[in-house]
Amino acid sequence: MERKKGSLESKEAQLENAVPKFRWKVLASSGFRANRRIYKPNEIFVATESEIPAAFRDLIVKVDAASVQEQNKPLPGKNPVYTLEESKEEEGLWNVLTNKGKVLNEKPLEKDKAEKLLQDLSE
Repeated sequence: MERKKGSLESKEAQLENAVPKFRWKVLASSGFRANRRIYKPNEIFVATESEIPAAFRDLIVKVDAASVQEQNKPLPGKNPVYTLEESKEEEGLWNVLTNKGKVLNEKPLEKDKAEKLLQDLSE
């Protein structure tokens, strides 16, 4: 069975169709119990509005109005840039670098393997 790679567009569509989750803060001094978990006073957690029982809405408050999915969306045009550089330690082997100069591979690679890694990272 072959595994298919999800495209960025399909992930964005899933985020739009998903129920928005918000960050909540517990105000109760004794804590708050929901979703088979006990939340301590002043703890911040992530949940949908439907997961919070209506009877306990006075014990917690939304921390921010924007949903967590909206905050985690990738910024357009901020894709990392990867480059190839010949290894300084060994001749004929290559490293894959980020735009900040960090080496991504553990050991220097042969040029064809390094180019394949570079192509996989760029997709």
